[in-house]
Amino acid sequence: MGKSSGTGFEEKQMIYGIILVYYDKYRDSAIEKFDCLLKSINEDYKIIIVNNAINYDKSNYLINEIEGKNVHWEFSGWDEGIKSLGGLKDDDVIILANDTFCHHNKWDYFTKLFFSRGFRSVYNKNLKTPGVFLSGTTDTFWQTFSILDKKSSLWASTYLFLITSKLLKEMGGKVSIEEDDLDRLVKPDGDKAVLFGGEISENLQRHISKWMFPKDETEGWYNSNKIDPARRVRKIKTILNEKYISASCLDASGEVIEVNPIKKIKLKIKRIIG
Repeated sequence: MGKSSGTGFEEKQMIYGIILVYYDKYRDSAIEKFDCLLKSINEDYKIIIVNNAINYDKSNYLINEIEGKNVHWEFSGWDEGIKSLGGLKDDDVIILANDTFCHHNKWDYFTKLFFSRGFRSVYNKNLKTPGVFLSGTTDTFWQTFSILDKKSSLWASTYLFLITSKLLKEMGGKVSIEEDDLDRLVKPDGDKAVLFGGEISENLQRHISKWMFPKDETEGWYNSNKIDPARRVRKIKTILNEKYISASCLDASGEVIEVNPIKKIKLKIKRIIG
């Protein structure tokens, strides 16, 4: 899967694709589709498979597969993949995905096209002038929020996203927040509530609470009433990790780049008309 960067004196810009697998039923299909996505961007890429399954069978590992850590769910798994890359050049890009990117999310012809063209555009932009870039499909609740003193008004969904080497360096070489910090940000408060720390803005607290404790199940997370309090807090921590990546990018004067051109237009119109 993918070509190596060669053995010449000139090191090429590389795309590193890190896909986290957890569900056996999604594994093979997700790896195949992720490989096709990377190949559509540039043929100089390397794919790393991170196995975050609790009951994994190492005898079935591929040569480019490593064992992940599940403490931060996909984020700590991706961090293990990032550590395996060694040194990164400023013009390198890293594309991260989990095995639900093409199963729990739409993955039709146009979605594949948007991600392929969008990521290729950022790849070329970063090749010309390495910068702090984050790209994916974005969302917003139309307010500026803050987390750990970093502000943003939108976030890139982390089921499939691209970060540049320079953004990764700004984040200390990892995409997960330290567990001690996460423990300050959110704690369980009985079976039906959580306590948020002051380093999360009140509007973000309300947004997350509405998603995780919906009055109507159709308006919140589909698993909101099916998990125990500890797993609910863990899910909230992953949401905070997701928001933190985008806030870190903007805090470093970077760009969060939407891959879907139709969504870009809708966002611009919404901002104009309010």
